[in-house]
Amino acid sequence: MLGRPRHESGTARRRWAATTPGEVLAVNCVLPGPTMSDGVLAMFDELYPGLGPGEQERRYLAGNRASASLLRCLIRPHEVASMITYVASEQASATTDRALDANGRLVPTIVL
Repeated sequence: MLGRPRHESGTARRRWAATTPGEVLAVNCVLPGPTMSDGVLAMFDELYPGLGPGEQERRYLAGNRASASLLRCLIRPHEVASMITYVASEQASATTDRALDANGRLVPTIVL
């Protein structure tokens, strides 16, 4: 359910979980926020040519684009992968019907 709005992923999660009552199945999704991906690095190169990735990120954040971020940085792909690894592991066996944010609080929470 990657790339789906929170309300759509919630509906799909609940519907899918409801079709498997009593099964050993946890239906969750990870909602990554702005991630330092190849696409973001390419965007930074266009916005701030000639600067290194660290300085590009600093300038991007200083431009008030991520003023709500508690981490004060974009998340890294391995951080999203770690969340997915957790959700797929035995440690998450009691976690079900959840949308797990991996966004450093950069994306505001929406309460429906």
